[in-house]
Formats: sequence, structure tokens, C-alpha cells
Amino acid sequence: MKTFYIDVYFLINFTVDILSLYFASTISHVSTTVRRLISASAVGALFACILALFKSSIWIHLLITLASAWLICVITVKDRGAVKYFKLVLSFLTFETLIGGSVTFFYGILERNLGDIADGEIGTENRNALIIALLVALTYFIIKMIIYVFAGSENEKNAVVKIILDNDTVEVNALLDSGNVLLDPMSASRVIIVKRSALRCLQNEGNLMESAKYKTRIRLIPIRSVNGDGILVGLRCDDILINGNMTDIKIIAIDEEEGSFGGYYAIAPLIN
Repeated sequence: MKTFYIDVYFLINFTVDILSLYFASTISHVSTTVRRLISASAVGALFACILALFKSSIWIHLLITLASAWLICVITVKDRGAVKYFKLVLSFLTFETLIGGSVTFFYGILERNLGDIADGEIGTENRNALIIALLVALTYFIIKMIIYVFAGSENEKNAVVKIILDNDTVEVNALLDSGNVLLDPMSASRVIIVKRSALRCLQNEGNLMESAKYKTRIRLIPIRSVNGDGILVGLRCDDILINGNMTDIKIIAIDEEEGSFGGYYAIAPLIN
């Protein structure tokens, strides 16, 4: 009869969940915190242990798995929104499958190779802890390398941009792109393009060119794209921070179109 170590099983699932959530949130461009990642992973590991201890039909097992995946992502996501939940759930399930399979594979290899010293120098429980520690480091670096190769180019990065405008503060996920070379003609300073839908303070303003509230802040920003030349209405902000750091950028150009820039709500110039 094979011994079932519930603490080891919990720790393995916790490791798989936290790695999957970390990479899924990175790929999905959603905001989260270490506390949320740890809490969500603990809930996921708890559900996995419950499913392992109490046998059920395959359909109930599948239903509980999907429900737990959704709950895990609800705990993980800092910014509310059904689209973000859906993207994160899909990414999480994908990484869960990839990382779970990798962990199972490497666990079997390490267990066989460390089996000879299980009853000697370190003992069975310490051996399991050593295997899990090795798996955490190995899996993290392998997946990190894959993401770097396929998604991480030197001219594009992601960041959190904090915009302070007329006593209102808004944080948006932004793409730092060297391709953003927009300049404010008046000050020759760099410009951040922001989706209007992300700016709460503008929701009831209507046409910005006719806004009495922002008339002293208005800028006209020339833009050139694959669709041709055009003009974006810009606003001078009080302050703009990128990843918590104050910048010399003060101007945002407002994109009136719906949707996002591939999951981002702003495009900022890449700051070296």
C-alpha cells in the first residue's frame, strides 16, 4: 500500500498553483500581489487535497476543478472585470497543465534518484521536502526562460502607470514600447497614450475640446500610424508615475476607441 503524505501533496499543489498563477497573471497582464498569489494558491491546494481524499465521479471532479480554478482567479485578480477573469482562468489552466505535468515528471525522476538515501541520511519526509525545493527552482527557471524567449523582447515591457489628474488618481496597465515616439509640440516632451475608458474622471466630460474644466490642460498631439496621420486630444496631468517612480512625462494623449491595446490600457515610451 502506497503511503499518502497529505502535507507533501498540499505543498506540491501549492507550488504548482503559485507558479501557474504567477506566469498566467504575467501573460494576461493583470494586476496582483504576493499576498493574493499565496492566498489563491493555498485555496487551490486545499481543493486538490479534498478531491484526493474524497473520491467522486469524473463529472463532479471536473465541476469542482473548474469552480476552484475560477475562485482561485477571483482571489488573484486585483482589478475587477469579467474579461480579465476569463483570460486569467484560461491562462491558469494552461500553465497548470504544463507545470503540473512537468512537476509530476521531474518528481518521479528525483524520487527515484534520491530514493537510496531516503532511509539513511535524510529520511523520507526530508527527502520529499528536498525534492519539492528542487522542483520549485527548476520549474520556475524553465518556464521563465520559455516566456522570455517567446514573449520578452528588449523593446517592449509592461508596467503600471499612475496618472494624477485634477486630484484624481488612476492606475492602468501599460505597455512600455520604444515605438511610442509621440511628442507634445508645445514642450517637446514625451507622451503616454491612454484609453479614455480607463480614466474615470473623463467619463462624464463629453467632448474634451469643449470642456471648461480641462480647457487649460488641452494639448493637440500629432500621431502617425499605419492608418495614416491624425491628431489626438491630449491633457497635461499633475504627475505621472511608472512602476512607482516619478517621471518627467506630464502629457497623456486620449484614445477614444473602445477596447484595449492587446490587454493594456496605455502605451508609454520605453524608459532606459
